[in-house]
Amino acid sequence: MINQIEKDLHIDCEALDIECLNQANLAWKYINLAHQARKKARQAEEYLKTIRSELIAKVNKDSEGCVNKAKPNVHDIEAYYRTHKQYKAAKTEMIDAQLEADLVQQGKDLFVFQRKASLENLINLHGQQYFAGPKVPRNLEQEVKRQREQADVKVKEAMRRRKK
Repeated sequence: MINQIEKDLHIDCEALDIECLNQANLAWKYINLAHQARKKARQAEEYLKTIRSELIAKVNKDSEGCVNKAKPNVHDIEAYYRTHKQYKAAKTEMIDAQLEADLVQQGKDLFVFQRKASLENLINLHGQQYFAGPKVPRNLEQEVKRQREQADVKVKEAMRRRKK
């Protein structure tokens, strides 16, 4: 999922018109994915509640067989269902579903707000003839990579100075 989000976030500066046309479709795609992920998380939460209720009912029906007490208290019942393998599996499934829903929601927000704003800024730059610049065109991806490498070198130098 993360690789797909990164791929979809990429903006081709040479095809801003196509990127603008695709923006609404990509945003809608991630809105739908966020909706589906939230639905899955809610279903997992309800499943966990159902498992808990079934285990509590089982303790109330056969307390001797479950917790080795004729009259279990609330803590005994809670300890029983929280340590039961079926409850643990459902809890893990719910946590995973919630984390996925959070990730997709953040991806959706990136598309709806950040990518749209980036496209608008690039279009403004294009309108100001920013891309008409130097006679020898530059590759923005290579330029960003070069700048990051320079920043990494500066950080390494600063760390070396601190160690001395």
